[in-house]
Amino acid sequence: MRNFTVKIDGKAYDCEVEETSPVRAERNKVRSPMEGRVLSVEKKQGERVKAGECIMVLEAVKTQEEILAPCDGKIAVMVPEGETVGKDDFLVMVTG
Repeated sequence: MRNFTVKIDGKAYDCEVEETSPVRAERNKVRSPMEGRVLSVEKKQGERVKAGECIMVLEAVKTQEEILAPCDGKIAVMVPEGETVGKDDFLVMVTG
């Protein structure tokens, strides 16, 4: 659980949020942790990345989640910016 303070119309509310399952990675393939839209693509196809680097950002109901590289390698296949994805849909593949 994580604690946050949220302001709505100038009034502050304390809330506790349960963390959902992390981004699922199968070796070098990353799947979406939620339904949403690819808000931005931070790396280009063919670009080299290190494990933990942000590859793209997903947005759903004003929530943003960074999608991180699961391993060192090169971006081989990626869902384009603006694409709508479902939970567990393929997002990106990083190759050796």
